[in-house]
Amino acid sequence: MKEKNFILQNIQDLDAGIIAESGEEAIRSRAKKIRSIGRILSFTMDGGTDASRLATGTMEGMEEEYSPAELITDFSEIALTMTEDSDVVVKTDISPKIPARMRGDVKRLERVIIQLLSNAVHYTEQGSIRLAVYGKNTGEREHLLFSVKDTGGGLPDDTRQELEEFTKRLADHGPAGTVSNGHGLEVAASILSYLGSRLEVISTPGEGTEFYFEIEQTVVDPAPAGIQDPRPAQGEVRG
Repeated sequence: MKEKNFILQNIQDLDAGIIAESGEEAIRSRAKKIRSIGRILSFTMDGGTDASRLATGTMEGMEEEYSPAELITDFSEIALTMTEDSDVVVKTDISPKIPARMRGDVKRLERVIIQLLSNAVHYTEQGSIRLAVYGKNTGEREHLLFSVKDTGGGLPDDTRQELEEFTKRLADHGPAGTVSNGHGLEVAASILSYLGSRLEVISTPGEGTEFYFEIEQTVVDPAPAGIQDPRPAQGEVRG
């Protein structure tokens, strides 16, 4: 695992250099796709490690300062990479009042969102996927609501029931000692439980699914980030 992480990190570092130094937009665009794929692979590897650590109670926090604007831009790029060559439209609804800089366990927050986006893509052959982020300031803390909603066929009944039972066990006992069956959604739910949150789901057969959760982050710079909707002027991005 360490060797794989080392290789992946070197690829991402080289890719970051290409994005920063290249003046060719076509090259920069390809490099951004490579970066997005790297983030997805990183979640696959690190998410499984987190699940094991959570089950054994050996998880450690990794709080750091970050830019919400950069984070949301990354999410948008990842969603576009996932929906490339499909008829799925990527939409965003982002509050411009979210603080410019915050502090939290952003790496694990990212893993949760990537999993939710991946799940939305898996169940959506056409229509849209929407990422929404809203914030409410409570002094030195920012109360955030993240939502990933799709227009796919909805979760299968057995998957939804398994997830609901799993999140209930997390609510009753916490992530330590709670064994996941390996589903990415259960890993995401376990991570959120560790972070003091809970994964919620609304799924209607034939209409789609919405996953959402609320979480608090520490405010570092309270100035509004003024996050611009990363979509073009027509209001949509097509994968």
